[in-house]
Amino acid sequence: SLLKHCIHIHGNDFVESWHFMFYEPYITAVRQSEMVRVYHRFYETVKSISPHTNVGVFLPYSYELDRTGKNHEWILESDVPIDFFGYEANQNEVVDFEKLDDERFGLTESYIIDKTKKLKAFLRKNRKVRPLHLVSWNALTGNTRYTNGMFFRGALVFKSAIEIASEVETIGFW
Repeated sequence: SLLKHCIHIHGNDFVESWHFMFYEPYITAVRQSEMVRVYHRFYETVKSISPHTNVGVFLPYSYELDRTGKNHEWILESDVPIDFFGYEANQNEVVDFEKLDDERFGLTESYIIDKTKKLKAFLRKNRKVRPLHLVSWNALTGNTRYTNGMFFRGALVFKSAIEIASEVETIGFW
């Protein structure tokens, strides 16, 4: 297998620094029972080869509904072994582009940190506190690339990353 090959070539310490994440989006046609089966098989396979390598799951969490999708509720069960949670924070979740008022855009200013804190509270309530990995996010700036320049957009991305850094284990960059 690829995992065994990587351990042989690069060593166990290197592979143990990896994180494998099971991903299925919020809106899915996959049955809950099938996700449970595949995740458990995935988790057991990775752990049987490299017991200290982290295996986690993407948690599709709705900021406005304060819950995960129906098909993802299995993630919150106590017997599901999960080393970490991946999640996304995209301000477009709370922006209604039909109503471009200041109040809705005001929600986006601190959206990434607000969603992270709300997600942490949700996980505490469900007794599933684990490290968080922000795998996908958006620093909503509109078309500032041309109006304000790359520096301005880069500064907003950097500001968002600094604000969230103490709340998460890693931040994904695309």
